[in-house]
Amino acid sequence: MSKFRNIILFLLIASLCTGASHAALLNEEAETAAGQVTVTNVTVNPSVPMMDDTATITITIKNNGDTAVPISTARLYSDELRIINDKTYGAVGTLGAGNSMMLTFSITADARDGIYYLWFYLDFRDAGSLKYHIPITIESTPLLVSVIDAPEIFQTGAKQKVTVLVANPRDNELTGVNVILEGEGIQTTQSVGFVGTLPPGSSKEVLFDVTANQDTILSCIATYRNGINEHTADTKIPVRTGDGKIRAEVIVNNIELAGGTGKYTLTADVTNAGLDEAYSIVTTVSDPAVPTDPYRSYIVGSLEPDDFSSFELTFSSRVNEIPLLITYKDSYGNDYAKEVTLNLNEIMGGGQSMGAEAGGSFSGDPMSSQGGPGGSTRGGGPGMMGSFGAGMNHIPVMEIGIGIVVLILIVAGFLLFRRIRNKRKLMKRLEQHSG
Repeated sequence: MSKFRNIILFLLIASLCTGASHAALLNEEAETAAGQVTVTNVTVNPSVPMMDDTATITITIKNNGDTAVPISTARLYSDELRIINDKTYGAVGTLGAGNSMMLTFSITADARDGIYYLWFYLDFRDAGSLKYHIPITIESTPLLVSVIDAPEIFQTGAKQKVTVLVANPRDNELTGVNVILEGEGIQTTQSVGFVGTLPPGSSKEVLFDVTANQDTILSCIATYRNGINEHTADTKIPVRTGDGKIRAEVIVNNIELAGGTGKYTLTADVTNAGLDEAYSIVTTVSDPAVPTDPYRSYIVGSLEPDDFSSFELTFSSRVNEIPLLITYKDSYGNDYAKEVTLNLNEIMGGGQSMGAEAGGSFSGDPMSSQGGPGGSTRGGGPGMMGSFGAGMNHIPVMEIGIGIVVLILIVAGFLLFRRIRNKRKLMKRLEQHSG
């Protein structure tokens, strides 16, 4: 009986030893298989979150071995940052040989700017666990917005150009960047200036056409996204309205008038005395004067600052004072109309030439309908001999004297030439006779 009992005990001990040996072998195999699972990639979006941003962390794991590995749980831990979905991966499953798996966690960057460390744990069912270290940088520098070009004085009710610069000083890209301008009494042609994506360290200019109707504060507001997080940045500038310093300003001078009995031809110069180019300049006369052919109106075109151009108009009028109208545009496309009042009797009577700033003041040199004291006109005219009926004071004595002297010299030269030629002929005949 005792012998039988000893045999059973031996078999039991042998079985236990065999089972333990087999379990140890299985455990060693599981440890070896789990050791082939590694973290191959970590992506943080946005890569640099701002304070209170939500960021997603995607962790890619891969089984580099030849045996499937059962995984119990996957967790992300942090002592400073809040993990939003820390219990999402309570049962991961089996990762097959050669396969990869992506695990995504969401965090809230509810901490001050700085570097923080998260720990990723992967617990295996038949082995130990994998621990991986993930650093996160929180940095809250915003998008920069500045106005780099704007008029010092905005012309009331006129379109002017304002240039806004947006710059990304961050280490990660910003997306969905838009710029809008706001202010009481402010109107813009564009409702929004679209920029799009700004890579790290880049900038872009946005041009607006702005109309200011009063003194106000102009707000330049930029909206943008850091990852999925919406942010804004802005800057403000004061707006003062009035007469702009840099603009086109036309004046009219050297006005001359020909004709009479109600029908006239007017010639003059138009000059851009402003600091900006004038475009689409057109001159004409208006009621009570009546434009007539061939020059009812005159298209001057464009004039750069300090440039001028001549023009000619034909019209009829039964009154003495008529308006000369000049229309033009500035570089912003704003329309302007300036009117100059002309006194026809004053011009025709040899009074003052009427250089007119487009507001209507006059100055200049004396002139007459025939072009002034010399009798010359802008288009050519009677000249010296045509001025003789105006009295002795208008006889060009000096010019006549010079003409007489020139005529005497010509006649004397001709007579001298004939004398020399006759003398040569006489000498030649004497030589032939003596021969």
